[in-house]
Amino acid sequence: MERMQARIRARAAAVARHPFYSWLQDDTVALEERFIFAPLFVTFIMGFSDLNKWLIRYRAPATDLERAINEHTREDQTHSRLFLEDWSKLEFDRRLGWGAARTIEWYFASPETEVFRGYGMQIMQMCVLHEDARIRWAYMEAIEACGHVFFGATVRIARKLAAKTGLDYRYFGPYHFARESGHLQTDLARSESIHLSEAEEETCVRLVDRIFDMFEVENDHLLNYAKRALTGHVQSTFKGMIPRSLTRSERPEHRAEPAQGVIPWSQMSVRGVLERRKQATAAHRLFRWLKEDQSLSKLAKLRCLALLWAPDVMGYKDLNAYALTYRRPVDARERALNRWTAGLQSHHRLFLTDWQALEMDEWLKWGARETLFFYCLSERSETQRKNMTQFVDLAFRYHDPALRFWLIEALEATGEPFFAVTRWLAESVEREAGPRLDYLAGRHEASHPVMPRDDEAAAVSFESEELSQHQLALAERIIHTVFDKIEEQYSMTLEWLPQVEQLAREPSRHLESFTVRTASA
Repeated sequence: MERMQARIRARAAAVARHPFYSWLQDDTVALEERFIFAPLFVTFIMGFSDLNKWLIRYRAPATDLERAINEHTREDQTHSRLFLEDWSKLEFDRRLGWGAARTIEWYFASPETEVFRGYGMQIMQMCVLHEDARIRWAYMEAIEACGHVFFGATVRIARKLAAKTGLDYRYFGPYHFARESGHLQTDLARSESIHLSEAEEETCVRLVDRIFDMFEVENDHLLNYAKRALTGHVQSTFKGMIPRSLTRSERPEHRAEPAQGVIPWSQMSVRGVLERRKQATAAHRLFRWLKEDQSLSKLAKLRCLALLWAPDVMGYKDLNAYALTYRRPVDARERALNRWTAGLQSHHRLFLTDWQALEMDEWLKWGARETLFFYCLSERSETQRKNMTQFVDLAFRYHDPALRFWLIEALEATGEPFFAVTRWLAESVEREAGPRLDYLAGRHEASHPVMPRDDEAAAVSFESEELSQHQLALAERIIHTVFDKIEEQYSMTLEWLPQVEQLAREPSRHLESFTVRTASA
């Protein structure tokens, strides 16, 4: 481990020489503009709390090192709130002028934030695939070292800015830096306490180098964005336009038709589990309430659903793009799943168009800070964020296409009763008020990309393949996990739908107190 520590020190020293840090100290740039880059990596910062709580932390720590890692995550998970404090003090809401739609698009789908979202997924993958505490310590040390370099630079600017404005910038300033030593806070992390085999050391080197490589690229983007932002050359990528409708002949075949002829018993067994869960979910009280309740109009119900389910809809893009898609498909089976996920990761565009058609921004009157708080920190969205990390975990844990097929099937199947009701509501609103609501009406293929022909992938039929007993057990476990998580969210939706409108009426007064009520409900 001594060699590992030396490598981390050398890579951290190289990172500290990045031009971004020279720019931060450039006195020709006004102090008030030195943190102009902050919106660019909001996805990583606001998601860092969830990464620590649900992926880095051990659920049942069994060793001193695992317990020490858990203790460290409890401090790191608080930093997202500090960032939102500084966001307000740096007046980013006024500077950016974003409403909820622009903020949601920026956080979940903007090309500007793509690198940070993709790298965040890669760190999640490290956590899923490398659970050994000794290996986890190594890549966590690399993250800490990168953070120490970053905050060592920002603390100097924050101090100067604080002297000028009288405000305490706790995220970028001394408060946070004092908690970023560049090392895990544990004596067990010393070289004499951790021993690695040659193969384990090679794994650590690969992961540590990957962390530093990602951080170098992120610094490139931060510097480039800061320079463009200073000159007003950061263009809005949010369009909210309805994609052109594709003819049936243009639409890609995302998955083969159901198997014909004899279907293996193992596949019939899994299909039976899925169908039984679908029937039970379809009977959930939420869907009856949405159809029968008279206290809210159909338009109000759609607005409330859009508000509450935005992180699931928007997060589905990166789940498909980075976790369910094979980065380098090796055969027709992996290409077949990639063609399926290519369509699924496009649906968020329709949702954003529906958001505009429902006049959600006018209804909510939220700025960026309120939107980020609600979707990234509030107790109301915590179950959704936790469940999304569970789906990411399943995707990375099961690389086998036979299992990943059933994971996607389950994710899609849980939405069928939801869209059966939203379609009824949306079509009624379309007839009465006129706005086109393709996402909520279930017309999702309107956003699917045109893909090159691949007859071999199109011929793949996963349900024609026999499953081993082990695969069968895992597939059924995946289905139950997905349905359990989504049914939990349906119950929460039913509980909170009648109370959501208060957020639109008085957002500044009710938003943070909404968290307290949710926690005590």
